Amino acid sequence: MTSGTITKTQIHPKLKILFLFSITLLVFLIIYFFLPVRTHWIEIYRPATLRILSGRNPYDGINFFNPPWALIPLIPIAILPEKLGNAILGTITLFSFGYTAFKLGAKPLTIFFFLTSPITLYNLIQVNVDWLIPWGLLLPPQIGLFFILIKPQLGAFLALYWFYDSWKKGGIRLVF
Repeated sequence: MTSGTITKTQIHPKLKILFLFSITLLVFLIIYFFLPVRTHWIEIYRPATLRILSGRNPYDGINFFNPPWALIPLIPIAILPEKLGNAILGTITLFSFGYTAFKLGAKPLTIFFFLTSPITLYNLIQVNVDWLIPWGLLLPPQIGLFFILIKPQLGAFLALYWFYDSWKKGGIRLVF
């Protein structure tokens, strides 16, 4: 090997950030200009969030069934125009799923296939609060529990496992 040769191709960190920013911007623009605003955002989550902001009950007359803390991250987005909020949430959905997969050890190709899978694209199109659930996997169970239980049908079994694991490690004291 001669001096000055690189054995492994390395990409400068600033180029990685520029690439990720470009992909994020492209996703945002595609969602904003080509995808319709779906009913979950228009009829459920945005109105429920705006009701919270005005001091009213988010459950009154709306098909909102999630816990009220699921609306807190939506507050800055709900005050924006519907179409803009929809595009931001769609972009956040992909970022949330991709970042969580990366933090849990997925390789770039696996992340690509995961982000382009039908279930992920469905979540992107529907603009739901499912993007909050993966954050619960990255946080300590005491905080993550609030995230995974936003959708109990997705997080209940993990919550039971965390309860069992805490009990096994430290009894009732660690559970609390």
